[in-house]
Amino acid sequence: MTKTENQLVPKALWIFGSYLLTFMQAGAKVAGRSGYTVIQIMAARAVIGLILSAALILALRRSFRPFVSNNQRLQTKRSAAMALAIVGLFAGNALIGLGITTALGYSWPAFSLIIGWLGFGEKPDFRSGISVGLTLVSVLVLVDLRIENAPATTDFGLMWLGILSVVGYSISNGYQANVAKQIISFDKDVLTGLVHLMIVGAVFIGPVAVGIAMFSPSPQPAITVTSTLGILAVPVFGVLGQFVCGLASVTVPAKKLTPLTSIFQLPFALLIGHFGFGEPFPRFAEFICMLVIVASSVLNYLPMPTKTPPSDPPVTT
Repeated sequence: MTKTENQLVPKALWIFGSYLLTFMQAGAKVAGRSGYTVIQIMAARAVIGLILSAALILALRRSFRPFVSNNQRLQTKRSAAMALAIVGLFAGNALIGLGITTALGYSWPAFSLIIGWLGFGEKPDFRSGISVGLTLVSVLVLVDLRIENAPATTDFGLMWLGILSVVGYSISNGYQANVAKQIISFDKDVLTGLVHLMIVGAVFIGPVAVGIAMFSPSPQPAITVTSTLGILAVPVFGVLGQFVCGLASVTVPAKKLTPLTSIFQLPFALLIGHFGFGEPFPRFAEFICMLVIVASSVLNYLPMPTKTPPSDPPVTT
């Protein structure tokens, strides 16, 4: 079996995992339309996700070992950053739509490079600089086009809040990506990172959601079949998606898999947003900006060409 064939299954798993995570975002949008707040949706994801993660660990490992990290400080930092990132992602979905949130969210590799340079001492190369520049310019142009083409009835305050929420997602996700590079040398089990993400969310966001439910003057959302399916879809698809992506990254480095998310997830998110939630397809100029953001993300992960040293001339006698 060739090296390409060996990587085919992990790549397919990674793409499937990115689709599952898109369904997670769709579930969050359904729950939001049913009246649940972003904090309540996030708390459900963390608490129910913790139960599902524990069940996965006991079923697959038959041990509580993945609950313990070899570097608790790094896992906590990464999990807290991921929790903040997902809050921003859910807020963006609710306020500006699934497709545009997915496209703007692909700016996280650019922020990962910037944070790696400023906070972790990683020197960017020329290609990384081009990737960051193209991404940031395309994001600004896409935001400008979306505001310019917005209907007259648009609440621009909420639109800006949604845009800034997605930028917050990208920054937090970029930070956790840098921390994840350090964690890999301590924790090899993908379930360890998954369960710590749920623990941090349950501990820090769960009490806030309970407080909102108990003391908020606004009425709580009605429990219907639609709202229940939406709120359950968030932890179920979230845990399964991250677990499947984690399995894929065991045999193939995540750096080689990340471009697949950019290429395959955006069209899927645009289709779900349009047919599932009535979101308009992007205009031509907006779609071009989305493609540039995706291409800039992929550019950063393409393998660098290697120069083969010239061979020594044959020895003659």
